[in-house]
Amino acid sequence: MRYGALIWLLAMLQIVSGCMLTKDVTNQAELSGGYLKGTSYVLVIDVAVTEFGLLSAASARINNCRTNSKINEGIVASGTVMTLEKVQYRQHPEDGISLHPLAVIKTGPWTGRLVDLVYLSRGIRTTTNDARQLTILEPNPTYLEKVEKGAQEQKGSPIRGSGQTQKVPLS
Repeated sequence: MRYGALIWLLAMLQIVSGCMLTKDVTNQAELSGGYLKGTSYVLVIDVAVTEFGLLSAASARINNCRTNSKINEGIVASGTVMTLEKVQYRQHPEDGISLHPLAVIKTGPWTGRLVDLVYLSRGIRTTTNDARQLTILEPNPTYLEKVEKGAQEQKGSPIRGSGQTQKVPLS
């Protein structure tokens, strides 16, 4: 009886501690794909930000944000600049394995917020990891446009969706 409780306890510890494995793979070119740490991107269209920090271009989610204002959910406007912090590998028992490019918003009302760009990315190739498929990502130009640092700092650049040119601070 005592061993049964011990085995049950060890099994529960394994489940709880093994729920989600995360690892920073930013410096592993084969996994970070088209994302490089410190690269800045500007949003081409308005997107929704969820309470979990996911950015989504799904029209239903955007419309929901516009009509039902929640405390931790809203719209991130086109023209907003964000800088890539890291690419995170995640392994979850229910969701499987995935890569998540994480960026910090640098302009606008969401400045300082860490967001996940996975739904604004596109797959460039797949690789097999422990017999599971892993999709390597890059920024999807439908949603994200790379900000060229030299041109941005010197003369500003057109911010899509706003119809104007403005200087965007890069840090």
